[in-house]
Amino acid sequence: MLAVEAVGHKITTVEGLNNAPIQKSFVENWGFQCGYCTSGFLMVCHALAQHYPDADDYIIEEWLQSNLCRCTSYAEIKEAVSKGLTMVGGK
Repeated sequence: MLAVEAVGHKITTVEGLNNAPIQKSFVENWGFQCGYCTSGFLMVCHALAQHYPDADDYIIEEWLQSNLCRCTSYAEIKEAVSKGLTMVGGK
């Protein structure tokens, strides 16, 4: 998205997720390794929690496809997302 397309819209950056449930869940469930991909996963998963708080495994996997991690299996990331959704009142 171009910056000009965001004029008049609210933008949340990864810094704006300070203490968000999904961020806490990633820390508690080891949903990161080197940290390179973590910002992207946090943003995607935060948006997922807002749009689909009761997301099933299929929806979670579909949303996670937009980001790549080379350090870990996606099991820890999926676990962090599932528990993070529970923290925001889903599932």
